[in-house]
Amino acid sequence: MDQLPAALERAGNEESWAVADAISRVLKNSEELHSWRRHLLSACMKGLVAMYSSSKDESKQEVERSVLLRLEELLCVVEEVDPDDWCSFVKTGLK
Repeated sequence: MDQLPAALERAGNEESWAVADAISRVLKNSEELHSWRRHLLSACMKGLVAMYSSSKDESKQEVERSVLLRLEELLCVVEEVDPDDWCSFVKTGLK
């Protein structure tokens, strides 16, 4: 479970996100859920930075869209972002 967020940072890793979703369901109503979601948010942002940095390949637009939707969902729930992750995300997105 500790290594999963690092795997989520790699683009196109839908299987890992399915596992992350299953873990989130198991952690529902537990004290660990908020911390877990913070890790997922960070992984999501780092994954998007990696996607934006690698190329603007249009074939990856669907993957990018699904990660952006996940980012939006996590931002609404977590409501706090690591400043370094946010700065990197914005800088890369503006390039």
